[in-house]
Amino acid sequence: MNLIPYKKIYQTVCGNPFSDSVSQFFEECYSKDFNSRLLPLNIENDDTAITITAEVPGVEKKDIKIDYQDGALTISAEKKEGVEKKEKNYLYREIAEGHFSRQIKVGSIDFEKAEGEYKDGILKLLLPKAENSKTKQLVLK
Repeated sequence: MNLIPYKKIYQTVCGNPFSDSVSQFFEECYSKDFNSRLLPLNIENDDTAITITAEVPGVEKKDIKIDYQDGALTISAEKKEGVEKKEKNYLYREIAEGHFSRQIKVGSIDFEKAEGEYKDGILKLLLPKAENSKTKQLVLK
């Protein structure tokens, strides 16, 4: 009878723990949800408008761009480190920098009447619904 070391059985059944951790890291970082972690938001909907509140800390107002096309609103921003880049010896680095964006399906809105405000890292957008998309109710006879 041949004995198989426990380590080989574990790696065959469970995979290599280090390899799995690295794979999971890259799946999480480059998944669709990665931008949602960089740009978390709340969306409120009522009969007349959609209100979006987004956290965009560390970004200057001039670096935020908001586009609307075919029922989708895209919020994009660029976060710059702000200090001169030098070789640093980080033990851990979680503060993201660079370009990121988030696209939200908002349907038919009157973008010309939309309002936006950015203060203290919070972006607030008020998007009035287009007349043809407002909720209407049929009264039965």
